[in-house]
Amino acid sequence: MAYELIISEKPQASKRIADALADAKPKKELHNKVPHYILTHNGKEIVIACAVGHLYGLAQVKDKKKKKGWTYPVFDVEWKPISEIQKKGSFSKKYLDNIKKLAKNAGSFTVATDFDVEGEVIGLNCIRFICKQKDANRMKFSTLTKEDLIESYEHKLKHLEWGQARAGETRHILDWFWGINLSRALTLAVNKARGGFKLLTAGRVQGPALKLIVDKEKEIRAFVAEPYWELQLLGEKNKQQIEAMHTNGRFTDEKAVKKIFDKIKGCKSAIVESAVKKRVKEAPPFPFDLTTLQTQSARYFKMGPKATLNIAQNLYTNGYISYPRTSSQKLPAKLGYKKILNKLGKNPKYEKLASGILDLPQLKPNEGPKTDDAHPSIFPTGIIPKRLNDAEAKIYDLIVKRFLAIFAPPAVREQMKVIFDVKDEKFSAEGSRTVEENWYKYYAPYLKRKEIELPKLKEKDVV
Repeated sequence: MAYELIISEKPQASKRIADALADAKPKKELHNKVPHYILTHNGKEIVIACAVGHLYGLAQVKDKKKKKGWTYPVFDVEWKPISEIQKKGSFSKKYLDNIKKLAKNAGSFTVATDFDVEGEVIGLNCIRFICKQKDANRMKFSTLTKEDLIESYEHKLKHLEWGQARAGETRHILDWFWGINLSRALTLAVNKARGGFKLLTAGRVQGPALKLIVDKEKEIRAFVAEPYWELQLLGEKNKQQIEAMHTNGRFTDEKAVKKIFDKIKGCKSAIVESAVKKRVKEAPPFPFDLTTLQTQSARYFKMGPKATLNIAQNLYTNGYISYPRTSSQKLPAKLGYKKILNKLGKNPKYEKLASGILDLPQLKPNEGPKTDDAHPSIFPTGIIPKRLNDAEAKIYDLIVKRFLAIFAPPAVREQMKVIFDVKDEKFSAEGSRTVEENWYKYYAPYLKRKEIELPKLKEKDVV
């Protein structure tokens, strides 16, 4: 009897899918050291195979009539196995061969790669080039948890997500057209002018990024430093130090600032002209999209965007967080906030924090405006991680703390602005302090708030 062949994007994902769907323990088999899994789900026989990222890439169609060597422009391209066009991609051949072998006896096909543009292209190429099929079923999931994977399988789409597939293939082709043709033109032109050979590259992202760097460097080199002066008032009230700055800010006229300084330099006191206090609420942060996660990671851990993404991808593959390549700041209620919080509460590190959120009258996240039709924002699944390295532990903790913070009430800050008068010269001091921490305590230590507390002051006080 023919089985259903499910194709995942990576080996680790195939194991998690097998463990989730199997009625009993799945059977692991190896073909040329590449794993696949045999199992039954509700009595139906299923085989789960894996790719290892992209198994196909674009290459120029060879034309025997044309002379050898670089030419441009080139627009005649085709998909070829990565192992045939990249030396470093030779290892992928055994994954391709394994899927080809398993596809021969399959009666139906399901793609279970990541549900995004790249995942769709990976799945599409496996189905049409290896399995020789025109279409396939499609699983859509945002976490690799058992519940989510079973739900995804039971409600799988009857077709590939063709919009994503076409968009992804188009992007690959346009990137190839742009990058290869410009790189060849640039390399040939420069080498012809200077002699020898030096490979130069250009690309859709590389070109604009280089332009930004060059423009910034030109701006730095063109900068001419201009001297300026500031006037600072140092005072004391009730044994508490006060620092205030002249309300004019920076002075560019040395004579003008010296004139004011000479006018007030002998003064031993200042009069409070006004002292205004107000309380403001600061809303919790939005849920993490990938860009914000990368920004926060760089800020607090000095990690680059690529390193952060790789770590988040590993956390996702292990089932600890949701899919990270998302632009969404939404957190749908169907995810089950309470269920996730209860799971997090079983981790001693987050027990008290999770309990505090669960005690709130309602669980309503502070969602942002950005959406993503494919995936929600990044969130922890609640599964307790095992053996995280230092970098993984940092990113995981950041994601958990962000998830907790978005449910908490707004923080309350008290702001105070005081204007001092010294012989008709005005100086301003500003202070701020936290009155109610609320979401601050859930997101700590990943926030930077200055606590500048001024002494109690009122109009006409002498400092």
